[in-house]
Amino acid sequence: MTIRKTKIKGKDYVMVDERLRIFWEKHPNGKITTERIDSVDPISGYYCFKAIAYPDPKNNPDWFATGHADEYRDNKKSMVNLTNACENGETSAVGRALGMLGILVEGSVASANEVKTAIDKQSPSNQADNEMKLSLESLLTKNITVEEKKFIEGLLTNDKIPQEQALSVINQMNERLNKRKEVK
Repeated sequence: MTIRKTKIKGKDYVMVDERLRIFWEKHPNGKITTERIDSVDPISGYYCFKAIAYPDPKNNPDWFATGHADEYRDNKKSMVNLTNACENGETSAVGRALGMLGILVEGSVASANEVKTAIDKQSPSNQADNEMKLSLESLLTKNITVEEKKFIEGLLTNDKIPQEQALSVINQMNERLNKRKEVK
């Protein structure tokens, strides 16, 4: 059986679709569930998913693995996330759950998709600049809720705020503030 791999920084990683194919071949009666966790960050267009993979739910319901993944809708460097952040996060969570079961793990639970995303997010060019941080700070002077204020204050404690998260929060909060003006 040939396993497709992707080389990233000299290491081989498998794609989520390969893990899924092997899972269903080995466990045709298996089950995979996913759940979107909305309470993490409702402001920034951030999606967090939890996936659970059960190889044999009927005969061995205690044998399962869980995986989590997150994505930002306003990640301008990812065309997939602009239109499909929700689906992308769900797929990544499934890949992690299957990796936690040991499916196609060769030195790392992370899938190729996950590693590429992590490398991109850690790049200094993907961190919020001073102008973005000032825009976030200026939101604190606006008519925002206590929850929104706490969220933004918490975000500003990170000296390496991801650019896509900062932009997402700024865009979402400006939309909310405009809607609040319209209601008045």
